[in-house]
Amino acid sequence: MKIAIADDTLEILQEMLKEQNTEAIRIAKAGPGCGGITVKIIADKITDNDEIVEDKGIKIVADKSISFFFTDATISHTRGLYGPILKLK
Repeated sequence: MKIAIADDTLEILQEMLKEQNTEAIRIAKAGPGCGGITVKIIADKITDNDEIVEDKGIKIVADKSISFFFTDATISHTRGLYGPILKLK
């Protein structure tokens, strides 16, 4: 698994971890999609079945059953009506 954090997204993720008092950012399966799985990005704890990478001091985890999908991804954001929307490219 290879996932990086966009420079302009680092502060958003740090704040997310602080607000939720947790240790990692999780790339979680949200359901099937037309082009493969759909994912969501959440603050979460690390489990025994996770693959873990670290970028810019933040641990990024994904369950081993889906982690092989992420060979060269970046967590970034866009500004939505209610604030930043995290996305995986």
